[in-house]
Amino acid sequence: MPDLGRYLRHFRRLVSPPGRPGPIGVPADHLAELSEELEAVFRAVDAIQEEADRIRKDSESEARKKQEEAEDEAGRIVADARDRAEQVRAEEAARQRRDIEKDAQTALDEAEQQAEETRKRADEKLDSMVELIVGSLSGTAEEGAR
Repeated sequence: MPDLGRYLRHFRRLVSPPGRPGPIGVPADHLAELSEELEAVFRAVDAIQEEADRIRKDSESEARKKQEEAEDEAGRIVADARDRAEQVRAEEAARQRRDIEKDAQTALDEAEQQAEETRKRADEKLDSMVELIVGSLSGTAEEGAR
């Protein structure tokens, strides 16, 4: 806020020339007043501008740093994901191999069981066939002996 006393002194009455009374106003120098009044404002604006430039540079530096950190972290995450994916693939392959081996063993067990059942039926039929053949041959041998 401008100094009111200083402002009013610009308009004080002076006597000019000596011995001759009369009201004379001091001409105001508006340009000097404006420059003087605005000088503090411009200094403050300059200081604020310098502070803003410093903050902008600091922010840009911090942003670059954070971006580099984020890129590094993203790289680590991708590498971990690749490692994990490889591990998951290996685990899945092992699980599938176990399933296939289990299925193969089940099929083998079923085949052995069927083979055993087939052997038993063949043995039973073979026994009855042998009896039939022996009986048939015995009947032929008895007929030939008569």
